[in-house]
Amino acid sequence: MNKIIYFFICFTIAFNLFSIDLNIIDVLNHKGQHTQAHDSLQKAFDINDPDPQILWRMSRELFEVAELIPQTKRSEKIEAYTKAMDIVEPYLNITYGNKNDQAKIIFFYAANFGSRGRAIGIIESLGNLSRLKELTDRALQLDPSLSLAYLLKAKIEEEVPSLFGGDKFKMGLFYSDALKYDPNNLTFIHDAADALYKRNWKASNKEVLAKKQGINGYESIKLDDRELVKSILDNGVKVFNSLTDPSARDIEQFDKIKNLLTKYN
Repeated sequence: MNKIIYFFICFTIAFNLFSIDLNIIDVLNHKGQHTQAHDSLQKAFDINDPDPQILWRMSRELFEVAELIPQTKRSEKIEAYTKAMDIVEPYLNITYGNKNDQAKIIFFYAANFGSRGRAIGIIESLGNLSRLKELTDRALQLDPSLSLAYLLKAKIEEEVPSLFGGDKFKMGLFYSDALKYDPNNLTFIHDAADALYKRNWKASNKEVLAKKQGINGYESIKLDDRELVKSILDNGVKVFNSLTDPSARDIEQFDKIKNLLTKYN
């Protein structure tokens, strides 16, 4: 009996040594401590039993690290995105874990893939478009409520010139979808408001295109872009004022939101 108890205690200690509290990881991510978060995830990762929840978070943290590398350090930036892709690439087709985790593995591969192409240059970036769209569509097939994927789809349509297939009408719809599923995300709020302010379409233009394409259910179509943007920005102010522990990113995005609001003064 004593041997059994001893074995159980040893097993429990070993398990605790290699287990990880993902809530703590998400707090580190919130606070911008991405390297520390990644290092903790890497220690807990078991290649013989890869946990989808750990996998996408590892890729997420390296994506954030890569985003912080200055454009002047191009090779270092590309290498960081590549490393983040390599972590999840072998697991793009996994069938275990929940659908949300599977979708996020694909999404963070796509996010790093797209940003890596952008860092390499315009030709590489344009050449990646079909693959990038395929990946985001796959992620949404697994989890139709994945707001991050809608944001990425909006960014694709926003950044790609119409000559190469960029569609500013679709951009607006995808931003609406992103905000539908994550209305309190200040990054989404700013990016949508900024893009739609620059587009500056009248509601009538959007309604014509919606009718032609048989698209219904988007309240954003019924508003002129400048009116729509004002409502998005006003919501951003409410969201920020409700935060008890805003992250550095929240504060940065709110500064951008306030700057956009000055255009209405």
